[in-house]
Amino acid sequence: MTEYDKELIEQLNVLGKDIIAIEIDAADRYFELLNIRFPIAGTKINWDGFSSDCKKTAIYSEQTDFSDFIANIQNSCNCWKNDEEDIIYIGDSLTENAYKLFFSDLISFFNLINEIPQHHYFLNENGDWCLCLDTSNYLDFSFAPENKHSYNSL
Repeated sequence: MTEYDKELIEQLNVLGKDIIAIEIDAADRYFELLNIRFPIAGTKINWDGFSSDCKKTAIYSEQTDFSDFIANIQNSCNCWKNDEEDIIYIGDSLTENAYKLFFSDLISFFNLINEIPQHHYFLNENGDWCLCLDTSNYLDFSFAPENKHSYNSL
C-alpha cells in the first residue's frame, strides 16, 4: 500500500463514506480488464482508436468541469450507469489499491483523488464503460467498443 493509498483511506474514514479499498492485486485485474475491453496505446487507453455510441472528451481544469462532464454523460449516454451497480476506481501508478464506490459518491471521491498525479480510471465491474482523467487533464468517457471481447465480472 502506497502513502497515497494510506492517505486516501484515512480521508475516506474521516468522511464516513462507504467506499472500500479492494485488495492490491484487484487493481491489476481491473487493468487487465481495461486492456481486454479497450484498445491500449502505450500505457493508456487509445481513445482515438475506436468508435462508440457515446464517446465524450473534455479538458479538466477545475472541479466543476468534472461535475459538468458527468452531467453531460448522464444527459446523452443512456444506460451508462445503474444506481445499484458499483463503480471501480483504479489509478495507474501512485495508488495500488482498487476502490469500490457507489455512483452517489463519485464526485466526492473524485475530489479526494484528482490531485494525485496519475491516470485515474473509473469503470463498472465488467468494463462496459470507462471514465478517465489522464495526466494531461483530459476527461474521457466511452462504452467499450463492440469489437473487443465481452468479459464476465471479476
